[in-house]
Amino acid sequence: RPSGDCAFVRRRRCSAAAAGTASLGAGPACPCAPAGTMDDARRTCSACDEERPRSLYSKSQWRKPDGVRRCQLCLDNRATMNENDTLRALAGVFAGALDSEVIKLVYDECNGDVDAATEQLAVLVDEMGGGGGGGG
Repeated sequence: RPSGDCAFVRRRRCSAAAAGTASLGAGPACPCAPAGTMDDARRTCSACDEERPRSLYSKSQWRKPDGVRRCQLCLDNRATMNENDTLRALAGVFAGALDSEVIKLVYDECNGDVDAATEQLAVLVDEMGGGGGGGG
């Protein structure tokens, strides 16, 4: 029987305790879960096609069917890729007029708001007299 020191047991959220098979310090999901219970379940991420443990999925992603479910690593990566795509697009619009570091700085200051960043970058180009050609 597990120790009363486990908060998971006190809150009755420990499946190992319910089964009477818990032992302290055995698993990351619950401090008293033995190996082979809660965190050994794995499912395949549709983005990276890797089999990943339950701990790398949100509750809603874990419930999604195969071919739709994405792990947290891929979701985090996608946010970074989207930002990089946006910065590349802004760099294409203002090519030659502004340095890529300036574009990133303005984009960050606008908290990722593409419209606000585009507006602010256009004002910068106008102030520099670059109009879209090669300012400097």
